[in-house]
Amino acid sequence: MLDPFLFNDMKKAVDRIFTAIENNEKIMIFSDYDADGIPGAVAFHDFFKKIKYENFSNYIPDRNKDGFGLNSKVINLFLKDGVKLVVTIDCGIADVFEAEELKKNKIDLIITDHHKEGDVLPEALAIIDHQVEGEKYPEKLFIRGWDYF
Repeated sequence: MLDPFLFNDMKKAVDRIFTAIENNEKIMIFSDYDADGIPGAVAFHDFFKKIKYENFSNYIPDRNKDGFGLNSKVINLFLKDGVKLVVTIDCGIADVFEAEELKKNKIDLIITDHHKEGDVLPEALAIIDHQVEGEKYPEKLFIRGWDYF
């Protein structure tokens, strides 16, 4: 496996996660509901439990009720819950409006995805996606792979 820091934004993502931990900020792991998203969410959950960090939640949307990706309903839940950092797993690359909403509400966003971006890239603190134009990571990688790093 290649060095994960070949991803353009990996250092920013890792630094922000550890800053959130050091400051006991509420972290929300928001994953897709499929075979990439759920194992990725479990990996983050297990990591946080292993280091005894408790100020986090996992949110796996309901396919029928919530649809795919971030939406206004979950952003409102994040606001009520005092979330300061959202990490997406296997989604987020198409969520331009939702990324703007998070930023407007002072919630940092780290997008981890493996889908091709649309015409406009969401404004996020960090984007980990091998398909984003200009990304240096040289191999295709399913999203479950990056959280291993």
